[in-house]
Amino acid sequence: MSDFKFPPNQNAYSQMAEGDLRDPKKRAAFEALRRNVRDVWRPEFEDDFQLYRFLRAREFDLAKSELMLRNHIRWRKELRIDDIVDRFQEKEVITKYYTGGLCGEDKEGRPVYYDPIGCIDPQGIAKSVSREELFLSQICRAEKIVTHLLPQVRARTGKAIYGVTFVYDLQHFGKKHMWRPSLEFYGDLTRTCEQNYPETIGIVFIINAPAIFPVVFNLLKPLFNPATQAKIHVLGKDYQRTLLQYIDADQLPAICFGGPVPESFYLQPKYPDCMQSQHIGRRSKFRAAVTVPAGQPQRYIEWDFVTSDGDLGFELTFKDGKERLSVYPYRKVNCGTCPFSGLLACPRPGVYEATFDNSFSWLRTKKLRYYLEVVTDLRGQEPIDPAVLANLAPSFHVSESVADRLEQQGGADEDSGEADGPSAAASAAVATPSISSNGKTDFQAAPTVTDQDASDAESEDSFK
Repeated sequence: MSDFKFPPNQNAYSQMAEGDLRDPKKRAAFEALRRNVRDVWRPEFEDDFQLYRFLRAREFDLAKSELMLRNHIRWRKELRIDDIVDRFQEKEVITKYYTGGLCGEDKEGRPVYYDPIGCIDPQGIAKSVSREELFLSQICRAEKIVTHLLPQVRARTGKAIYGVTFVYDLQHFGKKHMWRPSLEFYGDLTRTCEQNYPETIGIVFIINAPAIFPVVFNLLKPLFNPATQAKIHVLGKDYQRTLLQYIDADQLPAICFGGPVPESFYLQPKYPDCMQSQHIGRRSKFRAAVTVPAGQPQRYIEWDFVTSDGDLGFELTFKDGKERLSVYPYRKVNCGTCPFSGLLACPRPGVYEATFDNSFSWLRTKKLRYYLEVVTDLRGQEPIDPAVLANLAPSFHVSESVADRLEQQGGADEDSGEADGPSAAASAAVATPSISSNGKTDFQAAPTVTDQDASDAESEDSFK
């Protein structure tokens, strides 16, 4: 192990790495990974812990670890993650109303991220900013921590500090948080972070968990590897005592506490006077076509649409004779909450067709208002990058049956006060902390509840 670069001041993480690398098989996997990725080498890989994190996340399976690392490098390149902190401008509504933030350090020197997630207004946020912008804002926040803050902490302390302590406060968590698009957004964000920021969770504390929490946790649990699941601990009513064993009182918290989003932030159609209307029956589709003439300067297709109630599937195709070539791949759009807009460069002249799909809906007719035009002026917008689009496409889906059940079990929202505080049902479903002789908190198993809802979410697709 003489060539593995350990920090000058040992901590629990570096001791764990040292123990892992005493194992000949794990050591061989580390050395092989370091050799195998020379063709995609990045400056941060000079820090051996950066490669170690990917190995540990995939239980030292060399093939899986290398695949994960290569996918991560491609993801960074396609989304231009290396300069996202410098170029991404976070919308005011996110800064003011998206809960959570850094508030200090724990007793090990790790940054503490405190999120009173029960105070967030999911639908207000969704009505005020596009899903893609919200997603990128959270990736930007992650980059600020992982590639900017943590290296500074390591330089200052001389310790292997690669993780963050998270505190999620679920006080006021209620029915409005069971909203399916919000659950799906968090599912996609969780999966992306697990795949690209491994071993950055030091420990997670859940406080003020309501009775519905075990069901919500089971939806997200399959996205975490077993090692990460073991770091998640739900605390009971006496959570302050446990938190203060890890975090000094003066480090908690001074962050954004969210609240209802004013309607002045809500997104509105860009061209309301130019929109056409169309009713799309249940189990039906509607198609609208535009033509890009030949021999003209660069043209773009711009769209903006909204429904009175509910989501639609959306796809943009190029008609090449009898074939349809996808230029904007099919995706579900939550256009009942806010308008969905975009601008795409036309790769060639010809006929382009937009499909608005309601075929998955068994009961509801949707009233569509849409704008679809060929334009030459970017109008201050950036054309959609297909690589970025592919990376940001939703992939975590909650079925309608699961979403309905969650809403029914979600109980009252914070106005009634019924959802406040940790419930007996939530406490019974999770581990109980006990104080050990060294003054730290020893936890038993991570939350152990039925996986039925998680399997429902995986097996029941709303778009069959």
